[in-house]
Amino acid sequence: MPRSVLSGWPYSGQFRRVHFSGSDAALHAEQPIVWIVVAPTDVTHIDPALHRFLPAIVDSGFAGRVLLNHRHLAKWAGLQQSSLKLEPKTEMVYGQVLPRLHLKAWLLTQDPLLDAAAAYRSAFPLRVRDGVTKSIVAPWNQRPDLPLLGMRLFGDNLLRLTIDARKRTIDLDTERRW
Repeated sequence: MPRSVLSGWPYSGQFRRVHFSGSDAALHAEQPIVWIVVAPTDVTHIDPALHRFLPAIVDSGFAGRVLLNHRHLAKWAGLQQSSLKLEPKTEMVYGQVLPRLHLKAWLLTQDPLLDAAAAYRSAFPLRVRDGVTKSIVAPWNQRPDLPLLGMRLFGDNLLRLTIDARKRTIDLDTERRW
């Protein structure tokens, strides 16, 4: 039986700004935004007192898993790259060779701006090989403006992504929970 991870998750047709965890970000029109938490690989569960949530774009045009920059990690997630495990492989993104990090990531299935505790309790772990999300990290002010969640991440997690552009909603469903 499929499990709904996100059902009818709305996105806006207009530019707007969102405030979160003492930061803010510009959200462009027609960008499906979800909320994620990233942490070092030794973290087994997330806690709103310890782990910050951040917005991420569901990007059907990005073939990778997760693309963040140093600002997302340090300022928004409160993580330093030195505390994270680097992978020996690199990736070519936006014409630059970028390092890959091992992170754990969770997708918040409820809006943390409305009820953070409930959002953290119902978080869906995003995993690939060995429970680790292999993320690409760009320099501090390099693209992307917001973290990107790509198609490989959804495929690795056996998620089915449905975008209803007329209603401006997305659905994520899976057949099993990890």
